[in-house]
This record gives sequence, structure tokens and C-alpha cells, in this order.
Amino acid sequence: FEGRFAAGDAFAGTLIRELGENVGAYIIKRGTLTIVTGEVNKADNYDITFQEATFTITQFQPQISIEWRGGDYNCNEFAAFATITKAVEADVLELTYEYEGTGTTVYAATNQAPKDVGTYKVTVAFAGNLNYKPAEKIEQITITQASPEIAITWNNSTYNDNANSASATVTGVCEDEITVPGVTYAYYRRVEDTWQVIASAPVNAGIYKVVVSFGGNRNYTSKTAEKQITIGHKPLTLTYLGTRLIAATNKDAD
Repeated sequence: FEGRFAAGDAFAGTLIRELGENVGAYIIKRGTLTIVTGEVNKADNYDITFQEATFTITQFQPQISIEWRGGDYNCNEFAAFATITKAVEADVLELTYEYEGTGTTVYAATNQAPKDVGTYKVTVAFAGNLNYKPAEKIEQITITQASPEIAITWNNSTYNDNANSASATVTGVCEDEITVPGVTYAYYRRVEDTWQVIASAPVNAGIYKVVVSFGGNRNYTSKTAEKQITIGHKPLTLTYLGTRLIAATNKDAD
């Protein structure tokens, strides 16, 4: 506005612009703009020259936030969750998720969240549209090894000239049996206050222990467990004739 009004004179009315809420340029027009005065016919003293202007709506720059935490292997996928800021809450903005291994972890880019031990990154992206600029955010996590459980089956027995062998199962966090790699067995016999290694499962009477070892794999740490048993003596039946021993016979225990 150039110039000035006389006392009591002023603009009245409303400017209008082209309709539209999306990104673009919209012309502002005079609409009902006029001048009101305090005296009759005084408005004739003014000429209104209106110069149209442009109202511009530009794209909104959204921001992406990612919630993604690593942890111990648990047989489940480690999926990321992301949110994006909006200019208008009702707008629907579609996000894409791309997971990929990092460092020495081999995991080709995919929309499938990882579950195995390793280091990973996720790229959450919004492609943009008429009203929003593109956006992207990257986050990283580490999935670490879980600890398995070893259950040993090995019972006391009585000498019977057969080896008393232990067996063991390794169970994971999902209560699944882990068979790779297989376990190893190391047997020991107690001699006084020390344990002496023996080559295989025990046969003779005595006190023994077994150490079962699991070497670990990608998702599980290595682990050992041990158990002790006793192999008892087999009863011996002695037969006498008078005071003379005439036979000694092994007999199975009841």
C-alpha cells in the first residue's frame, strides 16, 4: 500500500486466493477489497490499483525415527519399528524397510528382519510425494550368541563287564535340540583325591565323572557340563565245604 488515507478512511473486504492445499503456487486476488470512508462519496477520491501476488506452498521435510534394539539370539526376528513426522496427521506416508548385514555378517539386502547372530543395519525410507520431500534413516544393531543348556543322562550301576556310557542333549533357547556341532565326552576316574582321565566310558567299579563339551556355533556359545556316577562292585558268592572254600561265583545284584 502506497500513500495514506485521510482520517477515518480504511480498507474493507477480503483478499482471496486460488483454492488448493497441496504444494504449488496460488494467485492472490483482490476479492472484495475496497475502501470505506466516513463521508458519502468520499470513496471517489481513491483509485485502487491491485497487483496480484503468489502464495506458495512448499514441500514438507519429514523426519524418521527408528526404534530397534539388539540382544541375545532368541529364535525370533529382530524387526525395526519406525515413525515419521507429518505436516498433516491424517496423511498416510508409506515407509520401506531394508535390512542388510554389516562388517563380516553376510546378509543380503532384504525386507526380512534378521534373527541370526551378527551385526546388521536397517534403512528406513520414505520415497516422497507431491507434498513431502523424501526422507531416510539408518540404524544398526548387534545380535549376540545365546547360552545353551546341556542335559546329561548317566546313572549309577553295578559292574557287569559292559561300558557305562553317558549321553547328552544340548537344548537352545527355543527348546530345540542342537545337533551341530555334536558334543564330546571326556571320562575321568577318581583316584584318591584326584581325577585321572580314562580313554573311554568306564567298565570297572569305581567313582567316575564325565565332562560333556559343546563347541558352540553361530547362534550359541560353547558350554560344558559334568556329572558323576558310581559303578558298584558285583556281589561275589562264596561256597564252603566245612571250612574249605570250594567256589567263588559272581552273582547279579538284585
